[in-house]
Amino acid sequence: MLPILPLKTVCLPGEVLTVTLTEERYIQLVQRCIKHAGELAVVLCTDYENELETLKTVGCQVQITHHEMCSSGYLQIKVLGQKRFSFTQIEQKLGVFYAAQVDVLEDVKDIPGTHTLFLEVSETYQTYLQKLKNYDAALLPDEIIQGISYADIDHILSGVTLSLEKKQQGLATNSIKKRLELTLSCLHSELDMLDFVIERSVDEQKVQTPLSSLN
Repeated sequence: MLPILPLKTVCLPGEVLTVTLTEERYIQLVQRCIKHAGELAVVLCTDYENELETLKTVGCQVQITHHEMCSSGYLQIKVLGQKRFSFTQIEQKLGVFYAAQVDVLEDVKDIPGTHTLFLEVSETYQTYLQKLKNYDAALLPDEIIQGISYADIDHILSGVTLSLEKKQQGLATNSIKKRLELTLSCLHSELDMLDFVIERSVDEQKVQTPLSSLN
């Protein structure tokens, strides 16, 4: 069974999350995981006061890649998303945390039209990166994907601004085509927002330019 770490966030395969644990039972849970394989399940929970009622049934198996005990007594960890999974039943362990027998979710790739959609996502992603670089290179992702493959779609999705609902939707979707459609929609939204920010920045610079410099 896989220990469950409820978080108010969603982790996608290939995504790195930094998490600060403040609750003693989850600090103990992670410390137990570190002593063994270092694997656990990150699952979206929208209300910590009602964990079981608001815990989603699709999550991401993660590997703990770094851990550090802070002077405050909190535990900070970095995890790397690995596999999507679902579960139907959950059990309480040691009276303090939960675990579940999970089923790994496989991608469905046998949908016509996927390749064309993939190429559109790839081109839009490159356009987004170029515009971001031209505006402010410091805003570029830490890891820029070169030669995008189907395996990179989750990584791209994790790098754009998403609501928890949409990110969870991407995690729970087995269809590669539907995940590509979601990714493309999110990239277009990011581009629209970036264009707006760039235009506003240009307008502000025009207003701030002294009249003497225009002569």
